[in-house]
Amino acid sequence: MKLQSSVPYDFFSVFSDLETSNTSFQESVSQLKVCVLGLGGLGGAVSQNLCGLGVNTLTIADDDEVALRNLHRQFLYGYADIGKRKVDVA
Repeated sequence: MKLQSSVPYDFFSVFSDLETSNTSFQESVSQLKVCVLGLGGLGGAVSQNLCGLGVNTLTIADDDEVALRNLHRQFLYGYADIGKRKVDVA
């Protein structure tokens, strides 16, 4: 049985290709435009890492506010941020 997938496997080849230099990888990352939907536990961490990688444009979207009940898993926010919109704090 042959499985078909729409995943562009050649996209991941840049990460496994030992011939790719750090400079060329950083140049390609610096040209990326990324949109993160949701700034909760996962979205906040992903956003921080994308900024650290040096993506060109990071668009974030979340219509929620920071709540005390979520601070234990949302490391992007602190007590002073409670009640504020996540996109404004991020």
